[in-house]
Amino acid sequence: MSTRSLIIVDHGDHFAVSYCHWDGKPRHQAPILTEHYASDDAARALSALGNLSSLGARVDAPDGHSYASPAEGCCIAYGRDRGEANWRADKCWAVIAAWPCDHSLIEWVYLWRDGAWWFASAEEGTQALRPCTDLIAAQPGVP
Repeated sequence: MSTRSLIIVDHGDHFAVSYCHWDGKPRHQAPILTEHYASDDAARALSALGNLSSLGARVDAPDGHSYASPAEGCCIAYGRDRGEANWRADKCWAVIAAWPCDHSLIEWVYLWRDGAWWFASAEEGTQALRPCTDLIAAQPGVP
């Protein structure tokens, strides 16, 4: 079963909101985000991929990479790798506007803002956002 998440990136004048279908649990997403997308440029390159089947450590697509045969460590993107329409990240003007509603199937939300990655469960809301680095430091028992 999938653990769906949103990855929200602050672009200064708006927030880009990308859906990620697979393994949105913090123990998977937080280390990848903090190790490989820990700058404005890297986070924005990730959001440029739009909606994702899964998050990987790389946004590039080496020869032979596809949805059916993904290269190790590469993000699998709906548009680039699956050829799907409506793959672009949504734009919102506030984090609260990007937050999933109660009836969505989103379980986790990740936010790049002020030079750091933050996370919370979707049901907790924006007030529960905490640094991903805190989660990584306390790795035992991470959901």
